[in-house]
Amino acid sequence: MTTLTPKQLIELKRVSDAIPSPCGTYLVVTVGRLNEKGTKYISDLWKVSLTDDTSPVQLTFGESNDVSPCFRYDGALGFLSNRALDTIDVVADKLPAVQVWLLPLLEGAEPKPLTSELLGVEQFKFASASNLLAIIAGVDLASLEQQKNRAVLYHRKGSSVRRYTELPVRRYNHWVSAISKHLIVFDSEGNDRRDLTLKASNEHENADFDVSSDGATIVITIESDGEDRNSDSTLLVIDTLSGSRYLLGRSPLTNLKSPQFSPDGCSIACEHHPRPKDYIGKPDIWVIDLDTNYIKTLTKNWDRS
Repeated sequence: MTTLTPKQLIELKRVSDAIPSPCGTYLVVTVGRLNEKGTKYISDLWKVSLTDDTSPVQLTFGESNDVSPCFRYDGALGFLSNRALDTIDVVADKLPAVQVWLLPLLEGAEPKPLTSELLGVEQFKFASASNLLAIIAGVDLASLEQQKNRAVLYHRKGSSVRRYTELPVRRYNHWVSAISKHLIVFDSEGNDRRDLTLKASNEHENADFDVSSDGATIVITIESDGEDRNSDSTLLVIDTLSGSRYLLGRSPLTNLKSPQFSPDGCSIACEHHPRPKDYIGKPDIWVIDLDTNYIKTLTKNWDRS
């Protein structure tokens, strides 16, 4: 009998993030492996055929961490990676920052960066049928010179001291960083950068978002203080061209999460998590019609009797 040792277990590759190609003939999967020093896991992207027994093909290489594959409307493959960029100065203690990269359709082509966000990119999506790229990225409201000076002081002096003048002292009220999460859009080549949430502070700190197939509309979750001193979250619908916006499905003591557009862009599905004061709420799946704001609960009778 073969014995699986701890070392062999650690060295096993880990597969995640399997997404189908637009043509449906193959998957792109994220495969985690130990780095050369054996100190941490890093990820590559692989192509796996769905139509025959062709061996999987490795698409990305090196010691960078390549994750979150997503196809562009033309079939080119986007992904997040911390591979180095020559265009970003060192202004923080953790570099290189994660950016959106694109693997062109041309076989053997090298990945190219689509973004150069100073603090990196956390999430991204392409519109499935149009020329739009949307990201969530950290934005420091201080000037670039102030950011550099702050980073230099951090490296010289280490951690800083916080002084509070009143109680209660709560993390979510007082330990808020100068860095806030913003929703930013580009064309699908990473040009024409536009920040759709210029005035954001910390309301998109834990945001989920989706892009309509035509790229005309984005829905993103937005947080606010709830009656029970926890955060409520609702949906913010934004027109990507005009920047106009409105709240959707707002309700007290409620969290709406993981919004997804329907294929025709006429409705949005999301998770609905109520927080009643006198009992434990049951999560549901909502579908909200964008024309009428009518809410349909899909999972109303799914529980066992």
